[in-house]
Amino acid sequence: MKNILSRADDVSALHLEMIRNITDRALETGNVTLAVQDNIIDTVETVATKVKVSELWVAQTKDQIVRSLLEMIDRSADMVDLMGKPGSATIRENIALFVDKVNLTESLHVNLNIADATNLYTTKLVIQSAKKGELQEHTGIGIYIPASIRSSAEKDIDRVWFSVFKTDRLFLSNETSEPGMVLACNDTCEVTGTIVGIGIGKNYGNITNLKEDVRIQFSPPSTVKFNPTASCVYWNVTTSWWSNRGVKTELDMENNKVTCKANHLTNFAVLMNVGNVEVIGVHVTALQTITIVGGVVSIVCLFLTVIGLAKFKALRKTPTNQIHISLSFTLMMGLIFLLVGLDNWTQNTAVCTMFAVIIHYF
Repeated sequence: MKNILSRADDVSALHLEMIRNITDRALETGNVTLAVQDNIIDTVETVATKVKVSELWVAQTKDQIVRSLLEMIDRSADMVDLMGKPGSATIRENIALFVDKVNLTESLHVNLNIADATNLYTTKLVIQSAKKGELQEHTGIGIYIPASIRSSAEKDIDRVWFSVFKTDRLFLSNETSEPGMVLACNDTCEVTGTIVGIGIGKNYGNITNLKEDVRIQFSPPSTVKFNPTASCVYWNVTTSWWSNRGVKTELDMENNKVTCKANHLTNFAVLMNVGNVEVIGVHVTALQTITIVGGVVSIVCLFLTVIGLAKFKALRKTPTNQIHISLSFTLMMGLIFLLVGLDNWTQNTAVCTMFAVIIHYF
């Protein structure tokens, strides 16, 4: 598979089908080692980040190949031989997979601490026992798994796994969400933050209609704030749509968190109208600083231009320079009023109107 993906830009839908078939045969043997799992994650990471989107679409449309590659992550987690270890962590820049041995005799609280929003290499997993229905304090993404999930499992539970995706390129569909689904963000939805998958060992794809909901609490990147359009969804592997059926959304605007409650296990994400995202934190300061510094520099340069052209009679008499003087003065005054009113003009309607009129005049 590494040879096929050595030049990812040249990978076609046919190559992706070959990769899918090779991986399928490896999983069908039932002998999945940690090395095999590493190769699968490496392959999916490369496909998700380097293969052309057009080829991904062709492969998905032809035979649901991209969806199959996505499912192989869960299948490898379900089958991998941990070799006596309590768990495993396979982490790449855009995809991470954590597998841990548990028997779910008690409810669990899981903390997926994603310290760096730009990559997943620093992601850490902490699993603790939890009280019924309680999400504990956490950083990053918090997950509550009820002990009652055992009653919904067809086989004995020997592990849980969590997959994390920083990219949504493997979640391909013609529309953002399932037809007929009502979301607050309507047709402008985009995946915000990371995508998280949850699975229970030896019961892959069979955990549905839970008596007690699984809970996933998302926190977005520090520079982004959730808005009222945020909606919890899951990836329907059968239809290849984002759907909110069986998923409830609890939005905590004050603490900038979204809690998703679901009666089944799969991949979960938050869809939101990113056009309404409020920029917060250090980026606000950076934008204000750039505006002020850039504005002051422009004002000084324009002032020097006006003085330089107006001072010399020979230059002042030239019609084109007279136009330059007028234009420079106009731009300078517009910038001055913009910077003077930058922090104050939205606090008072009358002042806001006055500055708007003045700026338009200049």
